[in-house]
Amino acid sequence: YLGEPLVEQGVLGLMAEWLKPLPKDGSAAPISVRQMLLRALLNLKVDWADGMVLNQLKKAQLGKHIMHMYRTETVPENRLMAEKLIEMWSR
Repeated sequence: YLGEPLVEQGVLGLMAEWLKPLPKDGSAAPISVRQMLLRALLNLKVDWADGMVLNQLKKAQLGKHIMHMYRTETVPENRLMAEKLIEMWSR
């Protein structure tokens, strides 16, 4: 599995950059990009309770951006995926 090596190399930070609202106008990435990244996060084969993974998750502030998506997402499928991620990370 490539999940943990990808996390070690900072993939969560890259995903956070794509998912966070644009600084100029607060708009979100295109729907297809958000959907693809949410699916990739749900399918990432890592132990979310592992110390290194948790550290990278916090460092990337990905949870903050997923929570924002959960609150503002207009596409029901994306909102449900964001909710699943929040539930996984909250355990």
